[in-house]
Amino acid sequence: MPDQQAPQSIIFNSLATGEVSPALYGRTDLAKFHSGAFTMRNFFVDYKGGAKSRPGTQFMGIPPLSGFARLWPFKFSAAIGQTYILVFVNLGLYFIKNPGGLSYPNSSNSGFIQLSGSPYGLITQYVEADLRTLKFSQLEDTLTITHPNYPRQLLTRITDTNWTLTVVTDNIAIQPPAISNITTAGLPSG
Repeated sequence: MPDQQAPQSIIFNSLATGEVSPALYGRTDLAKFHSGAFTMRNFFVDYKGGAKSRPGTQFMGIPPLSGFARLWPFKFSAAIGQTYILVFVNLGLYFIKNPGGLSYPNSSNSGFIQLSGSPYGLITQYVEADLRTLKFSQLEDTLTITHPNYPRQLLTRITDTNWTLTVVTDNIAIQPPAISNITTAGLPSG
């Protein structure tokens, strides 16, 4: 009977290379081969060389309107648990309070803000096709929203169920200078 050997396992002490391309599976002569993983699904490489499982997601609900939704964080005060996710949908905006924070993970104090039993929202001018190109800038409790096809808007949080969306007008009237009297003199002599 021929000598049979048990399958051998190779121990990889570091995964700092990340996932190795299938084209390099036979390239044991490369140093990167020995510091990579062949398949990494639902993991990310730790900076120390190991791998950690990816963080999970939290189901917060379904926006009232179907279709594409653009999410944007709004942090009024992370210290006292006033963080939000803005959910932009076709011609609408809805709000999620305390999404997955350490204070309220998966608790009853997180989710879509409700007003009289239905999700609180605002009507916007942004159609679904334009949601991907919205740009945002936040200062305290005011978020500036810009898009090339729409006027600039300010979204302001007053309370959980009182947000305002106002158009910013940049039309400052500047009067042209008025010249009432012009006199000309001849050239000086000499």
